[in-house]
Amino acid sequence: MQYNIIKRTTVLSMLSLSLVVGGAIAAILPPNTAAAACTTPSVNYGSATLQLSIPTQGTYRLWTRMQSPDAASNSVLLEVDGGSCYTVGGSVMPAKTWSWVNHQNGSTSSTITASLSAGTHTLKVVGVQPNIMIDRILAVADQACVPVNLGDNCMATADTTLPVVAITQPADNSTVNGVVALKATASDSGGVGRVEFYVQNQLISTDTSSPYEYNWDTSGLNGSYTVTAKAYDVTGNIGIDSRAYTVKNGDTQAPSSPVALTGNAAAYNSVKLKWGASSDATGVAGYRIVRDGVTIATTTATDYTDGSAVAGTKYGYYVVAFDTAGNVSGASNNVSVTTPNPTTVDAQAPTAPADVTVTAASKSQVNIAWKASADNIGVKEYDIYRATGTGTAVVITSTNTTSYGDGNLSANTAYRYYIIARDAAGNSSPASQVASITTPEASVDQGTGTIRGTVQGRNGRPVSGARVKIWVNGKRYHATTNWRGRYIIDNVPAGRYDVTVNAGGYSRNVQRVWIKADKTKWRDFTMRRNYYN
Repeated sequence: MQYNIIKRTTVLSMLSLSLVVGGAIAAILPPNTAAAACTTPSVNYGSATLQLSIPTQGTYRLWTRMQSPDAASNSVLLEVDGGSCYTVGGSVMPAKTWSWVNHQNGSTSSTITASLSAGTHTLKVVGVQPNIMIDRILAVADQACVPVNLGDNCMATADTTLPVVAITQPADNSTVNGVVALKATASDSGGVGRVEFYVQNQLISTDTSSPYEYNWDTSGLNGSYTVTAKAYDVTGNIGIDSRAYTVKNGDTQAPSSPVALTGNAAAYNSVKLKWGASSDATGVAGYRIVRDGVTIATTTATDYTDGSAVAGTKYGYYVVAFDTAGNVSGASNNVSVTTPNPTTVDAQAPTAPADVTVTAASKSQVNIAWKASADNIGVKEYDIYRATGTGTAVVITSTNTTSYGDGNLSANTAYRYYIIARDAAGNSSPASQVASITTPEASVDQGTGTIRGTVQGRNGRPVSGARVKIWVNGKRYHATTNWRGRYIIDNVPAGRYDVTVNAGGYSRNVQRVWIKADKTKWRDFTMRRNYYN
């Protein structure tokens, strides 16, 4: 945690100091701006007015770090919110020594405490004697804590807990149209300041009181949309929740289901399908052919020949229709077709799979892909062989596709893979070439993501020219905010990192973020001004 220590200044014409609450330094305002309850001395030795933001209501002890030149000049006046006035110091304060003072009128039993509500408060220091120096005031919630040195031992831990926010309506992944009631709940131990609603990362509404809601007019919209709710607490922490919706306005009627689907084996390696046409209010755009639960083709006709079938294999088929608005019908009836074996003995083996590639999807998974083998009748399956280190390769699985994700592997371990194709007659191809890979270290996640957001001051205004940086294994990923305070950093390796924001005239802001592969992380920063004399 950082603290900005203001240089020591003698109270002559103006007092200069820093005011600290829970590690946060309050903004210093121009002197003599608040109506004083303390009586102004006949000789003006200077004054300073400061504001501080209290995150939580409570009783705070006010400690002043000061130094007097002698036994006679040893006090100042401290005013709280234009009302209570305290004479800080007195005869019990030693001369020419920096001391923390929490008493008034020279009595160590008369401590200075203030009951402060959450929000902004004003303190004013008035010089009544010459050559008094003050460099810090602490508002301390811990009544038993006595500051030492610069008083950092009494600093409360800064609030870094994010508010909890959840979009409660509509349900995630639902289909909506017209005017949609967006609703969210938000909570935080220190209180929620506001909730913002975004559609496709564009701010559409801000609500400052619960229940948090907004009527989203989707008229004219169609397609997939993401709605995000951001909850802000009083210290600037942001909680985020997002939901995905399908917006359909206009045509929302799905086509009727295809009817009377039939299928027969036209040959040992092909299946012919036919069905009755669907109907739709605006017209059927096409049909999807689904084999064993996987869509294998799309057509505008009412028949299709599956030429990728393998001899001596049983398949299950159904068909669905779709229109131009993306509405999808129910499924047709299911048909089951078994391809025959060829009439002659198949003695021809498939060709070897080619161009085997292996990539590390994470520290525990390797993705394997290859080019299909050719066969006179058709390839039925591929056997995937894996060896660990220099060990013997064994079959780990068989698949009828040309890719496979091998999971539950060990980090930082060498693996070798090769593929063998088989046809329905049991003929095996030669082995493919061997592809080798070593999984990453356990601490390294593969893949890259994006982080983006806005940098603003406490007044809500954007901070342009702020430098946003992330260090990953000695490499810097960085961006500079534009005139709207926005930044974006692409291709950041997945993992947990500290994101640092620096801007002229502001204290450095550091937040920890978790960047996930192929995801965009939104993180906004609120900057606190520096004040120096």
